[in-house]
This record gives sequence, C-alpha cells and structure tokens, in this order.
Amino acid sequence: MSKILEKIESNHILILVILNYLIYFLFEKKFLFPYFSLATIVIFISLLIVNFRSFSYIIILVFIFSLISLGSPVADWDSRSIWLFNAKKIYFNNNLKDYFSYGFAIDYPILVQTFSASLASLIGTWNEIFPKFSNVILILPPLLVIAKILSNKLEKLIILILIVFIYEKRLINGDMDALLSLYTLSSTILVINFFLSKKNKFGDYITILLHLIMLTSIKVEGIGIFSCIIISLYLIFYKHGNKEHNKLLLVCLLSLFPIISWKIFVYLNDITPSSQKMISSGERVIQNFQDLKFLLILIKHIILNKQMIISLFIFVIALNKYIKIDKSNLQLKISKNLFSNEILFILTILFFYSSLLFLIFVASEGSTHNLFDMKYFMAISSSERLFLPIHSLIVMCSIFLIKNKFKN
Repeated sequence: MSKILEKIESNHILILVILNYLIYFLFEKKFLFPYFSLATIVIFISLLIVNFRSFSYIIILVFIFSLISLGSPVADWDSRSIWLFNAKKIYFNNNLKDYFSYGFAIDYPILVQTFSASLASLIGTWNEIFPKFSNVILILPPLLVIAKILSNKLEKLIILILIVFIYEKRLINGDMDALLSLYTLSSTILVINFFLSKKNKFGDYITILLHLIMLTSIKVEGIGIFSCIIISLYLIFYKHGNKEHNKLLLVCLLSLFPIISWKIFVYLNDITPSSQKMISSGERVIQNFQDLKFLLILIKHIILNKQMIISLFIFVIALNKYIKIDKSNLQLKISKNLFSNEILFILTILFFYSSLLFLIFVASEGSTHNLFDMKYFMAISSSERLFLPIHSLIVMCSIFLIKNKFKN
C-alpha cells in the first residue's frame, strides 16, 4: 500500500480534472463525472498523507482550508453568481449547447466549473458547499510545486503570509483569482527550474503542460499571464537552436488547445466576448488617460491596499540585502546576484503583466458593461482582486532574492 501511495503525484489530480473537462467539452458526456471526481478526491487525500512528513505546514493548511470550505456556504457575489452558477448550469443542463440558454451568457472558461459540477454529481444533488471544494483540491498541486523550492524557515514564513494575509478567503470561497495566482507562481517556477536544470525529463514537460493548461483555463486573464511568461521566457532564457528550448515552446503551444477550443465554441454560439463588452474604443482610452482624477484613483486602489503593501514590504526587505551605500564616498553598491536570470525573468513578467492590467483598467473605465453604472467601477471594485497575480509574483521574487543571496 505504501509503495502505491509513493507513486501518486499531484500531476494525477490535474490529469483527471483536465480529462474530466475535455471529455465533457468534446463529447458532452456527464456519466463519467462521479468516477472522475471520486478518483480525484482519493488522490487528493493520498497526497495529503504522502506529503505530510516533507511539507507538513502546507498539508496542515490545506486540511484546515478543507474543513472551512466544507463547513460554510459560499457568500461572495462573484463566487455565487458567476463561478458556482456556471457550475450549476453544467450540472443541470443535459448538454453544453444549453449552457448559454439562461443566466449570464458570458465566455468565462469552465474547466474548474466542470470539476465543481462533477463533485456535485458525486453526491447526487446540488448545494452551495460541496462543489466549491474543487478550489481546495486544485490549490494542492501548485502549492506542492512552490513548497519544493523553499529551503529555509524564512521562505516558508513568506509563503504562509502570502496564503493567509494576501489570498485570505479567496482560496476557499469559490473565487478564481487566488487559484489563478497560484498557477501563475507554479508555472513561473516550473519554467525557471526547466532552464536551470542541466537535463529535463519527459515528466518535466508534462508537468509544465498541465500547469499551463490550468493557468490559461481558469480565467480569461490567464491568457494574458501566459503571454507575458512566453515573452519573458524568450527574452531571458531562450537560445535559438537549442532542442530542449524548442520542445518547451511546443509544449507551451499545446497547452493552449483547451482554451482555444473553448473560444471557438463561444464564437460559434454567437456569444459576445466579455473583453469586447468591457474594453472600449481608442477614443475613450485617450479620454481616460487624460482624466487625472481617474488615474490617481486607479493608482491609489492598485497600490494602497493591504495585499500590495504586504507584498512590497517583503520585497523591500529582501532587496535590501543586495543594495549597500558606501558611506566613505557615497557610492551605491549593487550585488551582481540581483541580476540573475530567474530574478530578471520574474521582474519581466511583472512589468509586462502590470502594464497589461493597467491598460485594461484604462480601457474598461466607462464601459456600459460596468454594473450599477458606477463611476470608476473597475478601479474601485476590481483592482485589488485582479492584481493578486502581481502580488504573488512580487512575493515570489522576494523568495528568489533570499535564495540567491548566498550565491557567489
């Protein structure tokens, strides 16, 4: 029994969840839902047992999240009225063609929602508690990827701060933003490990493929993060003519199959993309850039929130070890380790995705799609939530700064 448990990996959870989605999406067959969900739960519990000795702090945290998730109904608006409602439509509809027939006809990806619906099918009824347990199951694979690079107590403490004080309840309330942030981190770490490794195995390609599929299929924003990772990969690591690098790019392209298939399905059903509803024409973008009050409010809500302040505070402390001032001649000395490829890679992703998000906020302001016709709706209501991947990358960059501090 112990030998069987040792062979179980977090990839098995992702394989089952993705297969569960693909079979439903391609063939519209739901009779396999209970079997996939039962197998996933068994593997989830097995992973908790197998990894307890090595990553006890992560396993205990996930166990606590499980108890809270299974003991409380969903209360947040986005979670209840969008994400879990989409899962509810999948559960009750006979086929995917009826998915857009009622409720919000939005093009949000449904990979996680398909898994939530399969959990409901396991117990034979729909409720507001058990389906959202899908979030807790899906946070385990990226958390294990992250935990494997943590080598000291300080790094582990920083991750716990990220999970408890930055993600807060978003990991267990059925929301997608914290889940997207975790797969942003795991995908980034896996790419870094790929280029730092002297020789990569076939399993490494599979792991990257699975995490990138999750990244792009959790939320639409995942496609933007994926693009930033690919651009940064090309700028920092990629070497022309290297066979392994070319294989990785192929894996990255293959990871887009589920989300591209979904987008084609949306197009064939004449559903207007949510991005088209939110993002304005060039004229309104120019007007918003000229609106100083809007820009100040947007910057305020991006920077002056608990999540960003905690992230930047950790980053400044880690960065302090690399910068020193020579008091005798007032010269600024910067350690060469600050410019390692892994740090530059994370910072490049940070720059591109922050810029992309800022442009999206500017382009979305004033959209008729904004709820309640609220002025500065996106800046006020969504900046803290949508910048969670940025907060996560800042914290992860801090961890790599700490790790590189002792390198020659």
